[in-house]
Amino acid sequence: MANEKFLTTVGLALAVVALPLGILNAGAGLVAGIWFIMLGHWSILLNGILALVISSLLIPFAMAPSALVAIGAGAAFERGKRATAFVLIALGNLWVAAVTVFWELGVFHFFQRYVDRGFPQTPVWLLAYGVATGVFAWMANKSREGAAGRSEAAHVAAAQLAFIIFSICFFWLGWTQAAAVAAMLVPLILQVALNLLSLGSTIRRQ
Repeated sequence: MANEKFLTTVGLALAVVALPLGILNAGAGLVAGIWFIMLGHWSILLNGILALVISSLLIPFAMAPSALVAIGAGAAFERGKRATAFVLIALGNLWVAAVTVFWELGVFHFFQRYVDRGFPQTPVWLLAYGVATGVFAWMANKSREGAAGRSEAAHVAAAQLAFIIFSICFFWLGWTQAAAVAAMLVPLILQVALNLLSLGSTIRRQ
């Protein structure tokens, strides 16, 4: 019961956070695109579009191992090996978090090179944010129904927060990359923990 109340509270908190993040996610690419068109900076805009197309193919492929692990977890659960299933689900979730971190770091540093060349920081960051998190929103939109959809939506919010936290810590606060990465892991690890808590509550009810 306590776990269920905790999950409900966190779910409501995520819903509150998800609204401004959703607005940012929807508007970031549009604002950046208009900004760069007005400045005549077509190269960065085209690279952003290309990165979105590549990510729609690359990220689902990179996350495929987590789906295979989930199949194994389902099979283990059916055989009554709940502990094994739980561990496999945890590994699958951690794999998704790792892919998210590597993708977002790559996108951040790729677009940061434009800032080093004199491009304005704000539209560059908005475009990088849209590219880094857009693929996760797209994947969640494909899985809107059921538990999978809820898990994907939670991952989108965690991924968006992770990119924002890394940007603040690394660029504006001047933290080392290692420290900034540790900070961006917080929402991702929290999302993994919430998934496992939800799974544990489901298992106990059965």
